[in-house]
Amino acid sequence: MLTLTHIADTHLGHRQYGVKQREDDMMSTLRTALDEMITEHDTDAILLPGDLFHSRDLRPKILHQTEQELARVPDDVPVLVSRGNHDENLTPRDVTWLNYLHQRGHIVFLQAELTADPETAWFNPYESDEPGQSSGFYDIDVEELDRPVRVFGLQWRGAKTGQALQQVADGIQETNEMHGEPAFTVLLAHFGMEDEVPTLGGTVTHAELRDVKKQVDYLALGHIHKRYEAADWIHK
Repeated sequence: MLTLTHIADTHLGHRQYGVKQREDDMMSTLRTALDEMITEHDTDAILLPGDLFHSRDLRPKILHQTEQELARVPDDVPVLVSRGNHDENLTPRDVTWLNYLHQRGHIVFLQAELTADPETAWFNPYESDEPGQSSGFYDIDVEELDRPVRVFGLQWRGAKTGQALQQVADGIQETNEMHGEPAFTVLLAHFGMEDEVPTLGGTVTHAELRDVKKQVDYLALGHIHKRYEAADWIHK
């Protein structure tokens, strides 16, 4: 049996209320969560859909501590991460700390290529020998299945999320036609559902997810600091 563990919004480096202890608490929470995933739940992969960091501008100490914690994860347990609004804004830099951690092998940074074709998203496969700066999807081989579990990533898109989701639905379908149908599909994304947080702007409706639902079995969300499940396939 495959075990996937879903966490989000760790906000490493956040000195909440200007108190250093809160910054230490964020790192301690990640450490505890990783320990539980690995030792108690025997997880096969970790899903982290956004806001690994609280800011794209990191102090060296936070980056060093993050690398130390991620290095404790066994090599055969991928840490699959997508980008949140705190990790990077809508005018991204050429290289971010998520790119750095991806290239160092600490995480697999998943994001969609949305600019090459306005009609569809492009997802390039993860290659361990040549990881590049990011990947579009990651295949997890499962002994009991003859096809992989395939994990895609969509970065935070703010008010453009609805448009991006349509591109993603088409892109996943095209990817599966090219690389073969998976046994199970996961999408990491960073947004809130309208009916869960009605007062928050930039949320997504179930109608906007209609085409995504045809391609995805488990939607792993970050962004809203609230645990919820909806329609048996949306999870935060």
